[in-house]
Amino acid sequence: HEEVNEVFIHNFVKSLGLSLVSIFIPMYLMDSAGFSILQVVLFFLAYYIADLLVTIPSYHVSSKIGYKKVSLLSAPFLVGYYFLLQSFSTPALLYLSTAIGATGKSLYWAGMNPETAMSTHEDKRDSEVGIFYSMPTLASVVSPVFGGLIVAAFSYNVLFIVTGLLVGASFIPLFFSQEHSEG
Repeated sequence: HEEVNEVFIHNFVKSLGLSLVSIFIPMYLMDSAGFSILQVVLFFLAYYIADLLVTIPSYHVSSKIGYKKVSLLSAPFLVGYYFLLQSFSTPALLYLSTAIGATGKSLYWAGMNPETAMSTHEDKRDSEVGIFYSMPTLASVVSPVFGGLIVAAFSYNVLFIVTGLLVGASFIPLFFSQEHSEG
């Protein structure tokens, strides 16, 4: 019952990847896509509305097929979101990316929240959950610096590719843990 370590490793690597790019998305939309501030706000509004719409169905899917499987199912959506962001050719594709990204986010948390609860040790649950939720904070301290260096040295496209690769690779440790699907 040490699968909590796989969850920790996954969460840290995923958070590292997402933190590389998250602060740069608004700048990317304004610089590369030519969006106004209002259009950037509408982009994120569309993202969070899509997230609201798919949250409850994501939790139903999670309880049916398993927490880890749903988290793994989110990987193509999350990677697809960053791929579409860096390669969109029309505004419609860019807004489609919000639906894909929000679906990935909802599927991920619909599986990862209960998976974390099931993977932690009952007598250490509070400290282990604290570690799980601290990982994104630790990653967010260093990632923007590395993300900025990648943008400065290469481009936003390279940053999105690195993020997609890190997010995709972060799911590998989950293959070494047990599946749960309690309702």
